[in-house]
Amino acid sequence: MHRRPHGRIIDRIFPETTSAVTRYRIALRQSEEGFSVSVPGLPGCWSQGATEAEAIENIKLAIAEYLAAIDEQLRGEPVREIEITV
Repeated sequence: MHRRPHGRIIDRIFPETTSAVTRYRIALRQSEEGFSVSVPGLPGCWSQGATEAEAIENIKLAIAEYLAAIDEQLRGEPVREIEITV
């Protein structure tokens, strides 16, 4: 029996702007200085804040900047998107 892969290739080339909502898992840690937050799925993407709410708002901005930097690095490259069902 042949099994289909979980991913489906979408024939779209970057850069592309969409208004889709994407969810990211974050790791939030409290310390004496406040909160640090990172995104395990985006290596090197982290931020901090004095409060939990501030740290979460800051990581939203960090994610946007991280993804913009990746888009810039990929500009002109033949890149495709895939959808993964988990």
